[in-house]
Amino acid sequence: RLVVVCITAAGDVTRHVVDTVMPIDGGLVDWAGAYLNETVCGMALGQNLLRSRLNDPALNTSERAILSLLAPAFMGLMDDEQEVHVGGTPDLLRALGSDVQGIVNLVHVLDERRRLLSALRRAAGTASPGSFPGSRRVSVRIGAENDIPELQPLSVVSAPYGLATRQLGIVDVVGPRAMDYPQAMIAVNAVADTLSLLAEDLHAVG
Repeated sequence: RLVVVCITAAGDVTRHVVDTVMPIDGGLVDWAGAYLNETVCGMALGQNLLRSRLNDPALNTSERAILSLLAPAFMGLMDDEQEVHVGGTPDLLRALGSDVQGIVNLVHVLDERRRLLSALRRAAGTASPGSFPGSRRVSVRIGAENDIPELQPLSVVSAPYGLATRQLGIVDVVGPRAMDYPQAMIAVNAVADTLSLLAEDLHAVG
């Protein structure tokens, strides 16, 4: 029985148990622990990068075999981290008024969480420094500037949050093109700052 314990920079801890039919050489287990600590520790989670570390062709058959047993612990952790938490959908739908097709399109894209997350990450990646004291990077995408066609009738205001060395997530406000942009920028910045402080505290405790 192998136990994999993963700790994220945000302080989240997951435990994954692997039961094997045949005994595994203790030296191989020690090697796997050292290899993972060296190659995965501090890495930003990404499916392709993670797979390349866990299935390096330079490793021998036994090494790749034990890593394949442990891989689900890391892939599951990645899935847990890549979440989209949505609130305020009724207000957003009301903002579309009588645009029935727009409402249908928006509901559809909200259901496609991974696609939405990918687009919001790209939006945050184009952010420029905030214009008010103490602000972090805030981005504003209006109408056609949004990558997802379903969001083009709307606007998206984004701010990333996380540790000093790593972005952990994004705070977004999605609303009508006529929204109060200065207020939306202040709001996402304030929430991002609060989440960053919480992450720093958890990281320090961990």
